[in-house]
Amino acid sequence: RKFLNSAALILQINHSPHDYQPVMHKLGLVSLADGRVEANLLFLRKLIDGCIDTPSILSQVSFKVPSRPTRLSASFAIAAHNSNYDRNQQIDRMMHLGNEHPHLFNIY
Repeated sequence: RKFLNSAALILQINHSPHDYQPVMHKLGLVSLADGRVEANLLFLRKLIDGCIDTPSILSQVSFKVPSRPTRLSASFAIAAHNSNYDRNQQIDRMMHLGNEHPHLFNIY
């Protein structure tokens, strides 16, 4: 926030107090959370396309194969977890993001 505030001051970017979205947009920056989501989706996409050759990681990805055509667009089957620790594992988080953005994964 200090950097964004200083950049807004130096570059004379108008923004409301504690709202740095206009500054980030002007500088072409994304938040860490958005960058993490983009990196996870890109990694999963490259893993499925074969650009990243790691069979051990690919074997952990659970694909949902429907027995008949449905309107559901979830491509990945995510197991139920009892704890947040299990729920936030990297592969499960990536599959969950993949289900939230089905347009990126045209598997069928």
